[in-house]
Amino acid sequence: MQLVDFEIQHNTRIAANTYRILLSPGSSIPPPAPGQFVNIQLEGRYLRRPISVCDWDGQTLTLIYKAVGEGTKQLAGYAAGQRLNLLLWLGNGYDYSRQGTGDRRQDVGSGQGTGDRRQDVRDREGELRDGEQDSPLATSFLPPDSSNIPCSLSHPTSRIPCLLPPPSSLLIGGGVGVPPLYYLAKELLRAGRRPVAILGFNRADEVFYLREFAKLCETIVTTADGSLGQKGFVTHAMESVGNYDALYACGPEAMLKAIYDQAAPLPPGRAQFSFERRMGCGFGACMACSCRTLAGSKRICVDGPVLAREEIIWE
Repeated sequence: MQLVDFEIQHNTRIAANTYRILLSPGSSIPPPAPGQFVNIQLEGRYLRRPISVCDWDGQTLTLIYKAVGEGTKQLAGYAAGQRLNLLLWLGNGYDYSRQGTGDRRQDVGSGQGTGDRRQDVRDREGELRDGEQDSPLATSFLPPDSSNIPCSLSHPTSRIPCLLPPPSSLLIGGGVGVPPLYYLAKELLRAGRRPVAILGFNRADEVFYLREFAKLCETIVTTADGSLGQKGFVTHAMESVGNYDALYACGPEAMLKAIYDQAAPLPPGRAQFSFERRMGCGFGACMACSCRTLAGSKRICVDGPVLAREEIIWE
């Protein structure tokens, strides 16, 4: 945990009431773990605002937040060149070390084995940074007429998706629970695993980061009103996904409970859920975010926000 001043590079609206802010530190800092968060100091505010890490490339920190309260609305007004003080890296993130080594076969038609995937991730990151044209599959996801948008994207490097092995990791995010899964997907790919993402939103104008996820992995989007992708909830999309040996979820508690109830049986530690709680200090001193678990009382800000399936008590 450390305090670091960051300079804002961009702070732009990317969906309804949803903003992406890019921040650069003034010095070298260690990387976060997927699922960790930062606590942002805003001028005139006593309490910091916790926001999960969406991405970190060694030089730039990406955060995505929804402007719903006075603090996040204030944050939305910050411009490039201004500075923010962040407390980082906070909480316990996703632990994918328990998942095993992943599938070592080559992706059908892509000519790539696990040994090439680190370079593959770097190549995809470069495409996003340089603004190069999206892959045909990614571009076809966002035609002018949204009624023709398919609900699933095949892995951009795959030629015959139906012959691929089942996903080794299933990532499910809802709303502002989507951002931390992006960084997790990148880290899983680097570790030689094959993630599949299910992203859930209420309606089309709230959807974000589809192209970014599509660069990395097969992506399924759902909207509650059916205005984009598959109509319904993320649990409906789970029915179309094959076997998986790990599950990572983040979003509203009602969504997490539904996923918990529907998820396939997995070995201990292979199903992990990231919880949202109102926080005071962000580092465990105030106890404001405490919750009961089968392992005793835990503070979401330091013992979480990620909890294993086996320890969760739903209240």
